[in-house]
Amino acid sequence: MGVYVNSVLLKDEHLVFATGIHWIVFVPGLAVLLAGLFLMMSWGGYGPSLFGNPDVDAVARMFSYVPLMIFGVGILLLGTAYISRISTELAVTNRRVIAKFGFISRTTYELFLNKVEGANVDQTIFGRIFNYGSVLVKGTGSGLSPIHKIAYPLKFQRHLLDQIERYQEGPSDRASRND
Repeated sequence: MGVYVNSVLLKDEHLVFATGIHWIVFVPGLAVLLAGLFLMMSWGGYGPSLFGNPDVDAVARMFSYVPLMIFGVGILLLGTAYISRISTELAVTNRRVIAKFGFISRTTYELFLNKVEGANVDQTIFGRIFNYGSVLVKGTGSGLSPIHKIAYPLKFQRHLLDQIERYQEGPSDRASRND
């Protein structure tokens, strides 16, 4: 997984499952980018070439840049999605749940398993089809804020609940379970 999770592992702690933001976050930016590209190709004669034409009024010149602006917004949305995807880490270890967000500034949540009450998963129809959703880890007193568009949310929940169960078992129960 990511650099942050590996850098904060405690003694005798190991990574059980790690996930991040699903690739679906690129879809809105890609749709806007393709719409801008389509408009640029279909409108033809946009941009600086209109300035030399005396038959084109100022309003037409102004609207000729709309496809280019839409294309630019698509690039910005894709860039934002990329940064969000590479800067979010979510992991379950044998002792904690770890979540890290942020690229320049960083926000982290680390919740020990003995403080976790459970995890909720919320998936839309598309989330079920493409295997992404929102995860909310409930802790005693507080919990992690919902993390949206997580890849493999049910797998994350299953690993978390399995680790909670293992943590709550006594050492003799763990030894007999591993046999």
